[in-house]
Amino acid sequence: TTSWTAPAGVTSVEYLVVAGGGGAGNGYDNAGGGGGGAGMVLSGTTSVTPGNSYTVTVGGGGIGGADTRTNNPGTSGNNSVFGSITALGGGNGLGSRTGGSAGSAQVGSTTAATGGSGSGGGFGGKGGGGALTSGSNNSGTTGGSGGNGLTSNISGSNVTYGVGGGGGNAGTQNAGTNGTVNTGNGGRAGGATTASSTGGGNGGSGIVILKY
Repeated sequence: TTSWTAPAGVTSVEYLVVAGGGGAGNGYDNAGGGGGGAGMVLSGTTSVTPGNSYTVTVGGGGIGGADTRTNNPGTSGNNSVFGSITALGGGNGLGSRTGGSAGSAQVGSTTAATGGSGSGGGFGGKGGGGALTSGSNNSGTTGGSGGNGLTSNISGSNVTYGVGGGGGNAGTQNAGTNGTVNTGNGGRAGGATTASSTGGGNGGSGIVILKY
């Protein structure tokens, strides 16, 4: 967390505020965990007052579920803030033995993307929700894909933010992978063979970009 002071003559800024992505669930005993939900992505233009200071917080990503043969969810991502604008952290992915649906997408600026769930023994996990679309369900032993993110060129090049984490595969040993830093991407879940386990990936940290 830091602060930004609006320079003289600057009365509006273009912003991109991205929260941290959720950590993914673990996989164990021939099953895959659920992917982490994407951090909320908010963009637009807002008024500022020259000389006034505004709080800036960049949210860290959630932590993936531990590598043990028990049901371990990830943790949710942390919020990012610019002044009165708050992007909510992505929801956590669930462990491979926690049933449920694929993660839902971010809804406007009110509801963060949710993480995916597991599907039980012999099945892959479900994908986490993204900034634009929901995650997908597993297809047999193959984990579902994370939802799509939003592409912005506020930094000067096209970068996609807020991609949901994929579900882990069952029947193969595939450790979770971390979401890309400074994107708010959700972590990918772990998947495992029989009598084994893998941990879920961490969510990617968020970012705050101001352009004026």
